Order: sequence, then structure tokens, then C-alpha cells
Amino acid sequence: MEKINKSETKHSPVNCPERPEVAREAFAQLSRGMANLGFSTCKLPEVKIVFSESTDKDRPLLGQVQVKGDKVFIVYDKSFATQDGEKELTSALRSRGNDYPGMSHTLSHELSHIAMWSVTGMERQPVIRLLDEGWATLVPIAGVEEKFDIKNLAEQVKGRVVQGLQEEPDVYRRCLDLSDPVTENEGGLNEAEYNVGAALLLWAARGKGPSTIAELLRKSPQATVHNDEQMEPAHLDPAMHSLSAEHSSLVQRAGQMDKSALAQEARSWEAKQFQAALLEVTGYATIQEAQNAFQEWLGV
Repeated sequence: MEKINKSETKHSPVNCPERPEVAREAFAQLSRGMANLGFSTCKLPEVKIVFSESTDKDRPLLGQVQVKGDKVFIVYDKSFATQDGEKELTSALRSRGNDYPGMSHTLSHELSHIAMWSVTGMERQPVIRLLDEGWATLVPIAGVEEKFDIKNLAEQVKGRVVQGLQEEPDVYRRCLDLSDPVTENEGGLNEAEYNVGAALLLWAARGKGPSTIAELLRKSPQATVHNDEQMEPAHLDPAMHSLSAEHSSLVQRAGQMDKSALAQEARSWEAKQFQAALLEVTGYATIQEAQNAFQEWLGV
């Protein structure tokens, strides 16, 4: 793969005049993380950070990617527009039991979601939620420090899953169930899907390098691309996506289906396409074999 092009990482494409130091720090962490994982150029479209009034004061906007046409935004509550405002809101969140890590960390996470589009070569195409959140968790962890060791990273991520299983066994077991993979925000899974997804990517690529991570991401798309203005079906390659014909059938029938049935069938398709991709990438014959090997690697 290509080497990191320093000219592309020198200047951040993140537009945030209110908090430029946070934008620089988050982009630097993103760039280090991708370079440490062995990926090529850290390409981002122009991204504008927007500070907006949250409609629900009990659920402030804590970082959310929005795509409108060819414009990409990351939206935060207006309190984050100043350092003092962020401190006040973060303190309030933590008093309610929400251990929010701060804007810089979450911005790096959200930027990782966007940077993934250049890794897969599939513009605005999210992947199945378990891997999407796993990727956006893995990259910032890999970018924390200049000194980097992939074995240490793997042990750190595995340790998070092992600890999570001890503290929240039900939610971690839910995320570890690859026969019924997490395809949507089910609520209450918290960091479980993030940590399990990150571990799964590292496990799938063990000893094989970043191209394997990219392949698994590329072959595991959600049923739609990211577009907040309208529903847009995923752009699939029949040579890459083994269930592309089934997806085409779903798209053709979408107009005759109610929204709940369409969403359910889309989630089912995402799960099956992910499972097919995982077996193709890892070489296992069944999902149960792959799950057993993954859990053995985790030591759980």
C-alpha cells in the first residue's frame, strides 16, 4: 500500500474556527493512528464542525456525523464552542454517570468514521455497525502515542474486552455473538460494541497487515450510504459483495414495503453480508468456527 503522504496530513481539512486547537489535536491523533496501523494517506473531505442547540437538554449532541449532499458536518452541542462551556457540560454529564471523554477524543472517533471512506474506497459508505464503531475506536487508540507496537495494541484491546465481560457480561456476550451481529444502535451496549468491534478487526488481520482490515470493512457495508437528506442504497460491486444480488432485489422491492419491514430486511442483509465477508477474509468454514477462534484469541 501507499506510504503516508505527509503533504496530505500537514494541514487539517477540519473547519472549526471556534476550537481550532481541538480540531488540530483530533486530526493529528487520527493521522498517527492510521499511519501506525499501516494505512495509506489519511484522506478526509472538507469537514465542518457545527455547534447547535440540542433539542433535548438531557441528551446533548456529543458528536455526530451528518452528510447533506456533498457537505460533511460533525455536530456538537453549542456548549462545546468554548473550553469553559465544554468543562461545564462534561462535569454535568459525569455527575449523571456519563463518563464522557471530551470533545477531542470524540472528534477523533467521528473523524475516523469519515476517514474509513478513503480506506474502503466507497464514498460515504458506512459498514456494519459492529465494525464501523470498532474501526472508529481502534484508530484513535492507535494514535495516542508516537511510539507504537501492534502487539501492545492488541493486548490493550483484548484487555478491554476481558474486563468488560467481567463487569457487563450480558452486553459483551451480545456483541460477541457473530451469529447475530450488531447491525444497529440497540441501546445499552455502551462501549461493548466499540471494544469488541476493534478486537474483531485486529483478530481478523493478525499477522496479515492493514489490507485485511480494509478488505473486511470493504466487504461488510451497511445497506445504505450516509446521506441525511434521503435514503440512498449502497453502491455494491458484485465481484466483491457476495450478496449483492440479494441487495439489488431488496432495493427493487423497497417502494412496496413499509419502513419497519424494509429496515428489518436491510439489517438481515447486512448481517449475512458481514458473515460472508468474515468467512472469506479469515478462511473459516462456519461462523461458529470463526467465533470460537476469535474468543480463543481473546482468552474468554
